[in-house]
Amino acid sequence: MKLNNELFMRNYELLINTEDKKGEALKIVPPFRISFDISKSTDKKLNKGTIKIYNLSETTRNQLLKDEDEKKYMQVILKCGYSELGDAFKGDIYSSYVSREGTDIVITLNCIDGGYDLVHSHTCKTVKSKKESVNTILEDMPHIKKGFITKQIEGFRPRVLVGNSSRLLESIVRDGELFFFENEKAYIVKKDEPVSDLTPLISSSTGMIGVPTEKQKKIVFNTLINTDLRLHGLCKIESQLNKRINGIYLIDTIKYKGDFDGGEWSQTVQCKRHK
Repeated sequence: MKLNNELFMRNYELLINTEDKKGEALKIVPPFRISFDISKSTDKKLNKGTIKIYNLSETTRNQLLKDEDEKKYMQVILKCGYSELGDAFKGDIYSSYVSREGTDIVITLNCIDGGYDLVHSHTCKTVKSKKESVNTILEDMPHIKKGFITKQIEGFRPRVLVGNSSRLLESIVRDGELFFFENEKAYIVKKDEPVSDLTPLISSSTGMIGVPTEKQKKIVFNTLINTDLRLHGLCKIESQLNKRINGIYLIDTIKYKGDFDGGEWSQTVQCKRHK
């Protein structure tokens, strides 16, 4: 991502798949105003997003309403950036409600990455290996795809898998490994193993805001939205004002915050030094 005039031309695309649309996604794009607050982490917490959409028609708002106890899958895909768009969040609507902010009518979508399958998936099968366990469990999670899965160490007997699919997947994770969802993909990685070799540069010329800070062996930096940054992916920090921290890092958490009508359009990233 290069810092030029296009960098400040914020852009987004919000796609929402509802059951009554029969495969045709509701598409919301500028000049509609949206705002969002998204948190992602590798520490077993569910990745969550709150998305507000302003001044939709009543008919469209009604399509997006959902109670917490409704068993209905409503997929949300938020793409954002500048001249190019990338996936900031994929998940489903857990609940939604309508409110008023001044003269604006706002619908708020509370979203969870992998939330529907986390609650409603179930597995009851016999497997012969750990690798087969992962593939079998994911087959029973229809909205979750297979992300990066570290090489599986075998050595257990055939077993019967019975129960909630997500919990079964978590139960086969070994010490020294991490299990998390990102953008409706399941990942099992070693703690020092990146999900890819892509290493975006983080510097003042690529959108870094201010100076990275260091706390408890973690580095935290702010940047203009850059969806190339991924959970447990790599990044390269180049700070002119704090050169001591420059190097390659592994990303722990990502928090996006944006408002198309002004205010923030940035993200905060926490990472640790990679060997």
